[in-house]
Amino acid sequence: MKKYINGFLRLGTAAALLFVIYNQNKQIKQLETDNKSIQVIKNERDSLKQEIFVKDIEIGSYTHILDLIDTELDADCKAKVEKLKNQVE
Repeated sequence: MKKYINGFLRLGTAAALLFVIYNQNKQIKQLETDNKSIQVIKNERDSLKQEIFVKDIEIGSYTHILDLIDTELDADCKAKVEKLKNQVE
């Protein structure tokens, strides 16, 4: 019986080692897939941040133009601009 115990221990150790290696490979593949998904999400986030930045600049430009209209145009022109703004809304 003693001669079989050594063989069983080796076989059990080899099986445990193969099981650990298999699970590690499986986890590595899962992490690679998750990393690709995270990179796609980061790219989308960066793209959306860039779009928001561009829109903020556009809104700032329009706000600046409207401020200039309020301060530098005469009353008749302001009335025409207000009429146009109401038509657009």
